[in-house]
Amino acid sequence: MIKGLGILSLFTLLVSCKQVDAVSLKIDCREQVKDYETYVARLDIGNIFSLDSAAAWFRAGYEQCRDLEKQDSMFMPFFTLYNEVGDSLTMNKDIRVAAYGFKVDTSQATWKGRPSESTFLKDSIIAYLSPAMRSFSIQNLKEFDDEESFQVVMRNTLWWDKFIRDHEDFFLQEMVEYHYEQWHLRHLVSGYRNVKVVDENNILLKSVEEKYRGIIKHNSSSSTAKTLSALLSRIEENGMRYPDDIEEFVDEVLSK
Repeated sequence: MIKGLGILSLFTLLVSCKQVDAVSLKIDCREQVKDYETYVARLDIGNIFSLDSAAAWFRAGYEQCRDLEKQDSMFMPFFTLYNEVGDSLTMNKDIRVAAYGFKVDTSQATWKGRPSESTFLKDSIIAYLSPAMRSFSIQNLKEFDDEESFQVVMRNTLWWDKFIRDHEDFFLQEMVEYHYEQWHLRHLVSGYRNVKVVDENNILLKSVEEKYRGIIKHNSSSSTAKTLSALLSRIEENGMRYPDDIEEFVDEVLSK
């Protein structure tokens, strides 16, 4: 946390609350999503108070229309704005970004801001979403703060696997399935940066094999377990060794 942020954050929030009076907004519920997209697109991405304006409109839509399906659809335009504002402010090293839920990395010679699980996002936006969308949003925010470890990759893969099964009618289902398969599941079977699953000879690490077999045993009905079963079957006859072209091999495994 940056020193001196507390008083500045309080001042920022008190001032910004005056920017938009949600009570004065009159929402056309029939055009709620379209009107919101238009409204957000016109906001100044260089002004952090734009986030308060977008959040106020978001809450007004919920209070006046009570349509969670439309609220969920309005989340993506808000989050796009959120990232654009964050990028603009971090480039200018604006200290207020932390008050709006950005985790600031000031290590080395860079100043980076990324979304983080935060009170601002939970109270201003996520609280006004459907239960499924709330889970989706919070999980994504948690992953911005994740450490790089096999255990974390495994945990997140199983979380998304279960989410897909529990919410078959989720309106972003295609996005979620792609995210699960091409990000989490792919990293679970091929590794990712500091997360290793094979040794220098492309042989599956014994500790990882034990985790795979644990998933197969305890989550047998999951898509993850089925993929791992197919993976192990293919490498067992080769002494648990992956082929030299691991990416091509993983593409084949995931396509089954």
